Amino acid sequence: MTHEIQKRLTVTFQDVAVEVDGVGEDYAATVASVVADLIPFRKSRVPRRHILQGVSGQVTPGEMLLVLGRPGSGCTSLLKIISNQREAFAAVSGDVRYGNVGPKQAKQFRHQIVMNTEDDVHFPTLAVSEAVGFASATKLPATRPDSQQSANSYIESETDAILSSLGIGHTRDTLVGDEFVRGVSGGERKRVSLAEVLATQAPLQCWDNSTRGLDASNALDFARLLRKAAREKSKTIISTLYQAGNGIYDQFDKALVLAEGREIYYGPTSEAKTYFEDMGFVCTPGANTADFLTAVAVHTERQIAPGYEGRVPNTAAEFETRYKRSALFQRMTAQIESMQSDEALAREIKDLERARELEKNRTFKFLSREQSPYHVSFPKQIAACLRRQLQILWGDRWTNILNVSSAICMALLTGSLFYNLSNDSTSIFTRPGAIFFPVLLFALNTLSEVQASFKGRPIVSRQKRLAFARPSAFTLANTIVDIPLVVGLFSLFEVAYYFMVRFQFDAGKFFSQWIILIVTILCFMSLFRMIGAWCSHFGLASQIAGFIIMVTMVYAGYLIPVPQMHPWFRWIADINPASYCLSALLAVETGNRVIKCVAPQYVPYGDSYTNAQYRSCAVAGSAPGASTVFGNDYIDVQYGAETGDIWRNFGIIVAFWVFFAIMAAVGLEINLSRDAGARILFDRRSRQKELASYGDPEKSLRSSDSSSGDEEGLSVGRTIFTFKDIDYVVQHMGKEKQLLHKVSGYVKPGQLVALMGSSGAGKTTLMDVLAQRKDSGRIEGSIMVNGKPQGMSFQRTTGYCEQNDVHEPTATVLESLLFSARLRQSYDVPDEEKQHRYNSESGPLFEAFDVLLLLAKGGRTTYFGPMGKHSSTVLDYFARHGAPCAEHTNPAEHIVDVVQGRQGDSIDWPQEWLGSEEYRHTLAELEELNRIQMSEKGETGEDEVEDTADFATPVRHQIMLVTRRQCLALWRNPDYIWNKIGLHVTQSLFAGFTFWMIGDGTFDLQLRLMSIFNFVFVAPACINQLQPLFIQNRSIFETREKKSKVYHWLAFITAQLLAEIPVLILCGTLYFGCWYFTSGFPVTASHSGQVYLQMILYEFLYTSIGQAIAAYSPDAYFAALANPLIIGGALINFCGVVVPYDQIQPFWRYWLYYLDPFQYLIGGLLEPVTWDVKITCKTSEYTYIPVPPNSTCGEYLHDFLSTATGYVADPGNSSMCAYCEYSTGADYLRTFNINESYYGWRDHPKPAAQPDRALDPPSGTPEGRAREESDSAPDTGPEEHGNVSGAAAHDNIGAAHAEGITATHGTGSIECSQLYYGASSTFAFLQHVYRDAVSNGAPERPGIGEVAEGGAGLDRFVQRSIFFGTPSRVDATAFHPPSTPLHAASFAQATTFMAHFRTASRHLTPFFTDPELDDMLLVLYHDASHAPAMPQRNGMTFAVLAIGALCTPHTDAAEALYIQAKQVLAIYDEAVTVPVIQLSILLAVYQLNMGRPNSAYLHLGVACRKAFALGLHRDAAGAHARAGDLQKRRATMWSLYCHEGWQALALGREAGMKMGDISCLFPDTQPVLANLCRLVHIVEQGAQALLATDAAHDSLVFFRGKYRSSEECKSFRYNAFFIESSCAVLMHNILWHPSKHAYNLDYVQIALQCLGAMVDDEPVTNARKSIRQILQAVEQSIAKIPSNSWVESMPTGHSAPLSEALNQQHHEQSQSGMQYAPSQRQSSNGAEELIHFSDRYRQLPSVQGDGQANALALGSDPSMVALDPLTDLDLDIFATDLWNFFPTNTWTPSDQPNQIHGHGG
Repeated sequence: MTHEIQKRLTVTFQDVAVEVDGVGEDYAATVASVVADLIPFRKSRVPRRHILQGVSGQVTPGEMLLVLGRPGSGCTSLLKIISNQREAFAAVSGDVRYGNVGPKQAKQFRHQIVMNTEDDVHFPTLAVSEAVGFASATKLPATRPDSQQSANSYIESETDAILSSLGIGHTRDTLVGDEFVRGVSGGERKRVSLAEVLATQAPLQCWDNSTRGLDASNALDFARLLRKAAREKSKTIISTLYQAGNGIYDQFDKALVLAEGREIYYGPTSEAKTYFEDMGFVCTPGANTADFLTAVAVHTERQIAPGYEGRVPNTAAEFETRYKRSALFQRMTAQIESMQSDEALAREIKDLERARELEKNRTFKFLSREQSPYHVSFPKQIAACLRRQLQILWGDRWTNILNVSSAICMALLTGSLFYNLSNDSTSIFTRPGAIFFPVLLFALNTLSEVQASFKGRPIVSRQKRLAFARPSAFTLANTIVDIPLVVGLFSLFEVAYYFMVRFQFDAGKFFSQWIILIVTILCFMSLFRMIGAWCSHFGLASQIAGFIIMVTMVYAGYLIPVPQMHPWFRWIADINPASYCLSALLAVETGNRVIKCVAPQYVPYGDSYTNAQYRSCAVAGSAPGASTVFGNDYIDVQYGAETGDIWRNFGIIVAFWVFFAIMAAVGLEINLSRDAGARILFDRRSRQKELASYGDPEKSLRSSDSSSGDEEGLSVGRTIFTFKDIDYVVQHMGKEKQLLHKVSGYVKPGQLVALMGSSGAGKTTLMDVLAQRKDSGRIEGSIMVNGKPQGMSFQRTTGYCEQNDVHEPTATVLESLLFSARLRQSYDVPDEEKQHRYNSESGPLFEAFDVLLLLAKGGRTTYFGPMGKHSSTVLDYFARHGAPCAEHTNPAEHIVDVVQGRQGDSIDWPQEWLGSEEYRHTLAELEELNRIQMSEKGETGEDEVEDTADFATPVRHQIMLVTRRQCLALWRNPDYIWNKIGLHVTQSLFAGFTFWMIGDGTFDLQLRLMSIFNFVFVAPACINQLQPLFIQNRSIFETREKKSKVYHWLAFITAQLLAEIPVLILCGTLYFGCWYFTSGFPVTASHSGQVYLQMILYEFLYTSIGQAIAAYSPDAYFAALANPLIIGGALINFCGVVVPYDQIQPFWRYWLYYLDPFQYLIGGLLEPVTWDVKITCKTSEYTYIPVPPNSTCGEYLHDFLSTATGYVADPGNSSMCAYCEYSTGADYLRTFNINESYYGWRDHPKPAAQPDRALDPPSGTPEGRAREESDSAPDTGPEEHGNVSGAAAHDNIGAAHAEGITATHGTGSIECSQLYYGASSTFAFLQHVYRDAVSNGAPERPGIGEVAEGGAGLDRFVQRSIFFGTPSRVDATAFHPPSTPLHAASFAQATTFMAHFRTASRHLTPFFTDPELDDMLLVLYHDASHAPAMPQRNGMTFAVLAIGALCTPHTDAAEALYIQAKQVLAIYDEAVTVPVIQLSILLAVYQLNMGRPNSAYLHLGVACRKAFALGLHRDAAGAHARAGDLQKRRATMWSLYCHEGWQALALGREAGMKMGDISCLFPDTQPVLANLCRLVHIVEQGAQALLATDAAHDSLVFFRGKYRSSEECKSFRYNAFFIESSCAVLMHNILWHPSKHAYNLDYVQIALQCLGAMVDDEPVTNARKSIRQILQAVEQSIAKIPSNSWVESMPTGHSAPLSEALNQQHHEQSQSGMQYAPSQRQSSNGAEELIHFSDRYRQLPSVQGDGQANALALGSDPSMVALDPLTDLDLDIFATDLWNFFPTNTWTPSDQPNQIHGHGG
C-alpha cells in the first residue's frame, strides 16, 4: 500500500548561477521599435545579467531550509531552479541533483517537486471546498486505506483534513472570489493556494513567500504545519519569507541568506545570528532574527558594534568572500560532499518510482505512459475538470443569466423583425436572411471564447505544474460542458424565434434546424477556443478571430452566394462550417416549398396585366411564364444548395467540431504561457537622458544633498488628524454587517502610528474609511483634520498607499510621479517646482512606531496608545490585564496572539479596553486636541481658506495631461496598435479581392451592398480587442485615481477616445486604400472622398460604442458577451440590410430604424458608389416574359415601365421580352429607403454618446454631494444661452410637456447637467427641468455631445439620484453611554426618553397602552426578581427609547439604542409576527427623524410585505377576534399605511400599500391616526408626490449660487414660486420633526436672502409673506408640544422665533406689472388656481376599503381633538402655484400630456 512506501527526496545544488535577459538594461517596446527590430541586418544586443551566482546547499528529507534576502536578491529564482522550473531563464549553470538524478531526468517526477508562488490564482466562482476537492480528486491514489476505499469518501476526508489544518474549515462553502467576485478574505484565499500544494503530498516542496497576506499567528501556524510534515512524513521543505518572526524562524533547520544574488550565509539557523554578531553586527533585543540577517548587507538598517566600523563587509561580494573563507563554509561543503555517493539517494528515486506505480489510478494500465506525472487517467482528469467546470458555471450565475436573457431578448427582438413571413415570393429574399441570422448571431457570440481562453490560463498553467490535470483535459471538459449549455440556451432562442418567423410548422423540419444550428454553434465555440489556445497573446488571438469571423460570414453563402464567388476564394466555402450550415438550413426550410409568385416579383403587374400566360416570375430558378417557383430550383440556382446534402453537411460540421476541439486541446497542452524573465524596462529617450546626466542615477540621487536645504520650504504645515466612534456597516446577504465598531484615535505631527490586528480585524477597512475610499456602506462617527471635518480636498491632498499595486504599466516611475504631482498639487504651483519636489529626498524614516492601534476581530479596538521604548508601554498594559509577555518573544506576535485568544485566556479584550483608564485618557486627549485646534484658530484670528474644489486643476488641463499619458501608453503598447492595424489591412485586402472589380449588373448591386456591409464587421474584432484595455484603464482610474481626486471622469473618458483618434485615422485610411480601389468603386474625389470621410467617422463610432459597453461591464468577458446583443441584435438587425425598410415591422420601422446609427452608415457609404451606376443586366439576370400576339415588348410593357423600375433589352421583340429589374443604381437604393442622392451626406454617422454616468461618484457620497454645491455657483448666466423671459420660459416648458418632458443640456452648460445628484423626488426632477429652462432657454433637439433626458431616460435619472440619507450628527460630548453591554442609558434617562415618546410619537404609533409602556421599561431594567422579557419585546423597548431620546440632546444614546433594536430585528428578520412588524415601524420612525428617508422606506417596505402575509389588512376572526388584539392589529396596520404612504410621497416613489387594499376598520379612540391616513389618501390622489426636504435644501443652495454669479437671474420673478415651495417643504418637515427646527431655519434664511436680492414685484412679495405665515403657524403649533426640543435646538442668535423677526422687516409694496397672480386666498382668482389641503381635510368623505366603510369622522371624540397636531395649523398656507407651473404626473411623460393635476385636484 502507498503508506508503506516513504516518499523522500534530497535536493543538492552546487555553484548554481542564473542569467536572465534584460535585467537592468532593457528598453520597453514601442510601436516604432517593433518595426526596427524586424530589420534583418540590424544588430540585436540582448543584455544579460547574473541574478544568482555561486549558490550551494543541500536539504535532506525531514529538513527545512529558510531562504532569506531582500526583494530582488534572487530568492524566488533560486526556488524556481530547485523546483526544476528553468524555462524563464536564459542560462543556468551549476549542478542540481534530485536524489541521484539531474534536472532532465527529474522531469518525470514533476508531481513530486512542487512550488507555490506568491500569486493566488483561482477560479473565483468555485467554493473553497470545490477548489481543494478538485486537487484531491486528481491526486486520488489507486491504493487507499481500508476506511477510505470509496473515491468520494477519500476526497472528502482529504479535503476536510487539509482545510482544517490550515484553519479555513469554516470557509468550505464560501466562494474563493477575486477583485470582482466577493469571496473569502485575502488571507483565506492565500491559504486556499497553500491547500492545493499540500494536496499534492509531494516530498519536495518549495514555498515562495507563502505567508504573504497572513497575520503573524496564522503564518506561525502554517510554519508549524510544514514542520510537522517534515518531521512526520519526511518532507523536504524550502521556503522564502520576507517577514518571518522568531517563532517561524525557529521552525527551520537551516538558513540561506542571499544578497544581490550572492550567498553570504548557509548553515544551521541556530548559528546564523552568532555568525554575524561575531562579524561585528548588533542584533537589538526582541528583534526578529530573520530581519537581522537580511539587514546586515543594508547600510541604512544594520547596526555595527563599536570598534568594528572599518572591519565589517560592505558589499555583497565582500560578504560572500568572508563566508567562503569561514570554517562554517568548509563544514557545510564537506557535509554536502559526504552525501554525493550515498546509496540512500538512489533508493529515494527507486521509492518514488514504486510509489508512482502504486498511486497511478488507471482503468487500463497498459495505456498509461510509464513516466507520466499524473495520478489519475486522462478520462478521469476530464471527469474531474468536467465536474469543476459545472461548479464554476453554477457559481457564475450572473453570466449565465446574461446569456439566457440575451438569447431570449434576441429571439423576441429578431423574431419580431422577421415576424410572420409570408409563404409567397415577397419573402423570397427575407427568408434566407432569417435563416442566416442565428448563424451570424451565435458566431459573434462565440467570439467571447477567445477572451475566456485567456481568462483561466494562469490557473491551468499552475495546475499543470502541480500535475493535477492536463490542459487538454481542461479543454475537452469545456467542450463537453458546452453541449448542455448550448442545447438549453439555443432551445430558448429557437422556440420563440422559429414560430415568430413562421418557418414551416413541421416537427421534422423544426428539429432538423435545431440540431444543425446547435452543432454549428458548438463548432464555432471550439474554433475560437482553438485560436485562443494556440496564441500566446490576446491581441494576436483577437486579430485572428476577427479575421476568421469576417471570412466565415462572408463566405457562408448569404452575402455572396456560392455560385457567384470568385474562383480564387471559392475554396474557402469548402472549409467553412458556416457554409455547410447555411446550405443545410436552406434545404430544410425551402427545399420542398412551392412558392407562389406575386407582385412585385410577378412581372409585369398592374390593372392591364391579368393574363398569367404572359407574365413571368423574377425569382431565380423559375421558368419563363411560370407563376410558381420550386424551392429546390430556387436554392440550387441562387445558392448552390441541394436537399440531398442536408445530413452530409451535418456530418461535415460535426467533423469540424471534433477537429477544432482536439486542436484546441493540443494547442493549450503545448502552448501554455511560461513565466517571463524579470526585467526592468526603461523609456529609451528618458534612459538616454538619465545616463547623460548621471553616471549612476540611483547613487547620484542617494548621495545628492542639493535639495536638502529646500525641505523646510516644502513643508505643508502641521496637521492633527482625529477620528472618533467610527462605525462602518455594509449590506451582506441581505442583512447589515458591521465591520468597524466605535474605533477612535488620533495622529499628532511627528508621530508614526502602527495599525495592527489579526486577519479579518478590519485594518484595511479602517484605512479605507479614514482615507474616504469607501463608495458603499454606512459610515458613522467623526473624522477631523485640525479640529475641522474633512474637506473636499482631503482625498487628493492625502497620501494613501494601498495593498494593491495598480498603476499605468507602460509609464516610467518618473512619469507616474510627475503625472500625480501635476494633477494633485495646486494648479498655481509652477511645473518646475512640482518636478523639484519629486526629485528631492523625502526625509529620514522613523526608527520605530510611536503609537499602536490594535484591532480585534470585527473591527473592535483593543488598545490605542503609546508603544514605549522596546514596546514596554503596550506590553505593560497587557501584562496588567493578565497577559504578560515571555522573554525573547516578539512583542508584535505576542499581542496579536493575545487578542486572538491563542494564549488560552477568555478575556474580552475589546470590553477590557472600554473599561480601562487608557481608554478614558484617549477620549480626553482626543477632545482636547480638537478643542485646542479650534481655540488656537479663534485666538489668532487665523482661519484657513478651505480648498472646496473637487480637483486641483481645471478639467481642460486634466484632459490634456490624461490624453497625453494615454497616447504615450498606446505608443508603448505595440501589440495593441499593430494588431489593430494588421486586422484592418488583412480584412481590407481580403474584402477587396473578394469583391474584386464589381460590375454593373443587377447582382453586382447586391455585391456593392455586401461589400459596404462587410466593412461593418471590422467592428466586432476591434471592439473585442479594445475593451480589455479600456477596462484595465478603468480599473486604474476607479481604484486609485478617482478615489484620490486626481482627475475627473470626463477627463478619463475623453482621453480614452482622443488617444485612439490617430490610430483610428491610420486604420481607416489603410482599409480605404486596400479595399476601395480593388472593389472597382468610382475614383472621383466627390465619391471617394465622401466614402473615406465616413469610414473615418465609423472608426470613431464603433470605438465609442465599444467603450460604452465596456464602461457598463464588470469585466472584459461580460463585455464580450454583451457585444453581440447590442451590435448584432440591435445595430446590424435594424440598419435596413438584413430586412429592407419597407419590410420592417411597423412597430420598429418608425423609431428604432431611425435611431440606428448603422442605418446612416450604410446609407452614407452605399449612395456615393451606387446611385449613378448605369445597370446592364447579364443574360442570366434577365426575366423572360412571353409577349402576347400582335404586340412587341415595348408596347406590351409600356404601362408597366411607366410606374416600375428597370428596362427592356429589345423593345421591338415580338416573342419574348428580356426584362431587367433596375436601370440605375438609384432604383436599387430606393428599396433601402435611400430616396435621394443627398442622403449620402445626410447619413454621416455621429459618434455614440459616451458613457458619461458610468463612472460618476455615487449619489450620497461626499464626492457626489459636494459636486451639487460646488457646481451650482459657477453656472453660466442667461447671457450665454440667450435671455429668456419668464413668460417664454413658461411657454417653453409647456411645449416640453406637450411632447413629454425633455431636459437638454447644451454645450457650455456642463454644470447644469451635474447639478442634481441629491434626493430622489418628483420635486427634484421638476427643479432639474426648471434649471435647464432658465439656463438654456427653449428646449431644442439635442446636438452632438449633448445629453437628453426624458421618457425612458427619466427612470434612469431617478435611479441614479437615490439618496440614502446622511451620517448621524452625534453630539458625543453631551452624553457618554454606560459601559454595561445591554443598556445605553440609565433608568432615569430611560424614563425621560419614554415620557418624550408618549408625548411626541405615541399618537403615530399607538401600539401600546400606558401600563404596557411602564411594564416594558421595568422589564428591560429588571432585577433578579423579574423574569426577562422576550427579545422581540426588548427590541421594541429599545426602539421606543431611541425615538424618545431624539427629543433630547442625547443623540448618541439614541443611536446606541437604535443599534440594539436593529440587532434584535436582524435576529427575527424572517419572522412574520405583529411585534416584528411593529418593531420595523418604530425603526422607520427613528430613521426618518434622523434624516435617513431611504433607510426608513426600506424598513416600511419589509413591514408591508409581512403585514399582507399575516393578513393584517383585513379584520380576522377566531383567535384574533378579542377586542384588545383586534385593536392592536388595526392600529398596527393603519400606522404602517400612514408612515409608508407619507414616506413614499416624500421620496417620490410608488407606495407599496393603497387604502383600497385595506378592509379592516380604523382603531377605536385613534382619531389622529385615522385623519392622517385620510390625508395620505388625499395627497396621493391630488398631489401625486410630496416634496422632499433634501430636494428643498439643494434647491435653495442652487438659487444662492445662481444669484451670486448672475445678476440677471434676480429678475426672474417666477423663481419666487420655487423658493416658496422649498420653504413650505421645510416647514412641513419642522412640523413633524421639531428637533430639525434649527437645521431647517438655516435654509429658510438662505431663501430669505435670495428673495431679498430679487426685484420687488408681486410674486416675490407674496412669497415672502407666505414664508412668514407658514413659519409663524408652524412655530405656534410646535410650541404647544410639551417637548422643548425645538427650543433647545434653536441656534445662537435665534432667541425669538424667526417669524417674529420677519414681522419687523420693512413693509413690502406690491409692484405693478406683475407676471403672476398673488398666492393669497383673498385674491380674485387664487382659490381657483391653488391647491388647498384644508378644503379636503375638513370635508373628509368616507373612504372605502374592500367595500367596508371606515366611517370614523374627524373629531368624533371631543376629548381626542386636542391630540390632533393639525387642529391649530392653517392648512391653507400650504397652497402653491407649483402644481400649475408643472404637471405632477411627470414620472412617465404619458400619452395624455394635457392631463395636469392642478386647480385643486
